[in-house]
Amino acid sequence: MQSFDLSLFSIDDSSDTITISAATRASPQEANAPVPPPEIQLVTNTFPQIVVTLPPESITTIVVSNIPIATNSSPNLIQNGDFESATGSFWTVVNKGNLTVNSFPWTGSFSAVLNRVNQSEPPSSLQQAVQVPRNEEGFDESSPAKLFLSLWASTLGLNSKIIVYVGFSIVEEVSISPLVGYRLYSLDFLVYSGDEVQLVIENSDDSGPEVYIDDVQLRYSFI
Repeated sequence: MQSFDLSLFSIDDSSDTITISAATRASPQEANAPVPPPEIQLVTNTFPQIVVTLPPESITTIVVSNIPIATNSSPNLIQNGDFESATGSFWTVVNKGNLTVNSFPWTGSFSAVLNRVNQSEPPSSLQQAVQVPRNEEGFDESSPAKLFLSLWASTLGLNSKIIVYVGFSIVEEVSISPLVGYRLYSLDFLVYSGDEVQLVIENSDDSGPEVYIDDVQLRYSFI
């Protein structure tokens, strides 16, 4: 069972407006294998959430679509988070990696990849720094805000992780689990307007396969 936190979205009280379909590819090495659509259940007693139950024969990832985004949703602070643009220097690749790989995207035509490293080498990483905007509705230049990070990642390795810095301090650090196909990772944390936030996705595996990353989003809501 996979649970999707939709607290950033505005959805109806009925699951009729939501479409979910099974993916047809589990990994770059596997052939397409269509499976029946999973069953869905909309949970609204605490916060908007969709619970998805996959068919027993399914080992693939899933797609959730047709969810209307609320009008008060903030812009994505991450530039080129879908890796569809080959231009611009928003992302920094350290050591071994590629920003435009078309072999295994989650959505669109491209994803990023971090290659494995030798034991003597530093980790491969993908990095981008952004600044939290000022709250235009208030006069306090250091207004508190909540940031919501989401990204899709896929690896069969054991030594990759997501790290979030605010200034020079680590505020979040999450391991990327080995899994066939993509998995959604989501984090939320408190910041202040004007803070510099740096996202680092790291692969330090010297024996495992690559780490694929796609559809990176960082949105905010002032408190």
